[in-house]
Amino acid sequence: MSKTQATFEMLASPPNWYEVAKQLRDQAEALRSRDTSLMIFTDSKGQRTTRSYYNRGVFLMAGFSLENIIKAFLIYEHPQHIKHGHLAKDIRTHNLGKLWAMSSHVPYKNRFAGTVELLADGLETWARYPCGLSHDRAIYEHPMTPKLWGSYLSLFAACSKWLESLLSKGWSDVNGEKHYMQYL
Repeated sequence: MSKTQATFEMLASPPNWYEVAKQLRDQAEALRSRDTSLMIFTDSKGQRTTRSYYNRGVFLMAGFSLENIIKAFLIYEHPQHIKHGHLAKDIRTHNLGKLWAMSSHVPYKNRFAGTVELLADGLETWARYPCGLSHDRAIYEHPMTPKLWGSYLSLFAACSKWLESLLSKGWSDVNGEKHYMQYL
């Protein structure tokens, strides 16, 4: 194994995916706390729509944080996802629904399915781009309501607690070596 491949495998370990997930969650919280600016849109009929200036950013950071924590679970479950110094094609996606379905360790799958679906819609289209990929995929911006935000935080907390428990019991890397992470 080359030195760069070994470095990649260390960087792609579950604790590193988890650390980035926590950073992205913190960034979503920081953006949301600044959420005082509004944008007002008026269509040709005079219909006004008001949106938070930071809504897209909060959605992106929240969605990407879930993507990263789910990938931590997936690599914990199947270390071969990082074999040969590359991420496996099946996890090289931003599709939260697909990643969510692939993991057997993510907690409360049914309870938080709606939260994952709403964040997935944002990641796939409107939170990253000004429009959908085509006219039939035009999804309008969804507000990060207090209810959705609370559900996202609950989901992230449940995933964090379970993942920390799993990592403290140890995991095997792609070469079969056992590693442990203690969270205080």
